[in-house]
Amino acid sequence: MKAVAVIKPGLLVAVLATPLVVIGQTGQTQPTAGTEPWSEIIKGVIALAGAVLGLVLALSQIRKTSLESRKLELEILKMGEIIPTSSAQETVRASAEPMMRPQVLPETVRPLAEPMRRPQLLVVSYFRLRTIIGLIGLALPFVLAFGKILLQGPGLESSLSGYYYTDMRDVFVGSLCALGVFFMIYRGYDRRDAIAGYLACVFAIGAAFFPTTPYMNATSRDELLGMLHATFTVLLFLTFAYFSLALFTKTAFEKMPTRPRLQRNIVYRVCGYTILASIFFIFVVTQPEVQTVVGELKPVFWLESLAMVAFGVSWLTKGEAILKD
Repeated sequence: MKAVAVIKPGLLVAVLATPLVVIGQTGQTQPTAGTEPWSEIIKGVIALAGAVLGLVLALSQIRKTSLESRKLELEILKMGEIIPTSSAQETVRASAEPMMRPQVLPETVRPLAEPMRRPQLLVVSYFRLRTIIGLIGLALPFVLAFGKILLQGPGLESSLSGYYYTDMRDVFVGSLCALGVFFMIYRGYDRRDAIAGYLACVFAIGAAFFPTTPYMNATSRDELLGMLHATFTVLLFLTFAYFSLALFTKTAFEKMPTRPRLQRNIVYRVCGYTILASIFFIFVVTQPEVQTVVGELKPVFWLESLAMVAFGVSWLTKGEAILKD
C-alpha cells in the first residue's frame, strides 16, 4: 500500500491545483461597463492567490513525493528486488546484509537500467499516470472543437490556442495546467525523464498563462503575450517529441525487447516524427504568402490537433493502454 501512497497524493494535488490555476486565469477578465473598480481589484487578488496557492501546493507535494519515493526505493533495495541507483548505494552498503545486496551495475550502465521487479501496485500507478496524461492530450482537440460548437454554434477556430477567446477558455487553460501538474509529479527512470518532465511543466503552464494574440484589436501587450505563448507552445511540442523519440524508446540493459515492446517503439517513433512534422508545417502555413492561400482551411488547428493526438497516443502506449505486454 505504500507504493500507492507515493503516487496518489500527487494526483490529489493535481485535482486541487488545477481549478485554482483556472481561477487565476478566469479572474483576468476585462472590466465591463458599470463594474466597480474595487470589485475588479478583489477579483484580481483572488485570481493571483488562487494561482499561487495551486502552484505552492503542487511544489510542496513534489518534494514530499520525492522523499517518499526514496524511502520506498530503499525498502525495496533491502529486499534485493531492484538494481540500486547511485543515489541509494551508500545507504544500502551501510544498512543491508551482505547476502541481500543485489549486484551493482557499472556507472556507465546504471543510468539506463530500469527496475528489474518493482511492486505491482507502483507499476500500475505509473501506468495510470501516463494513461491520464495521454487521455488529456488525445481528448483536448475534440473537446474544444465540439464544446465550442455546442455552446456557441458551428465553426472552428484558427488554432487550438484560439479557443482561449471562446466559452471553452476554462477547458483549454485547465487542461494545460493539469498537464503541467502531472508532468511535475511524473518520474521516469533517470535524470533525463525528470528534467524533461519539469520542462514540460513549465512550458505547459506558460502556454496557459500567456494567451495567444487575439484576432482583432490586438495591442502591443497582446502581441508580446502572443509571442510568449507561441514560444512556450513550440517548446512544449518539442518536449513531447523528445519524450517519444529519445526516452520512451529506451530499453533496460538487462532486458531483451519483447514483440509488443518493439511494436510500441514503432508507435513512439511515428508519434514523435508526427509531432516534429506538425511543427514544421505550422511554420510553413503561417508564412504570409501561404496563409493567404490556405488560411480558410484552418491548417494550424488541424496540425496542432494532429500533434496533440500523436502526443496522446504515445503516452497511452507508454501506459500500456495500447499494445500491453
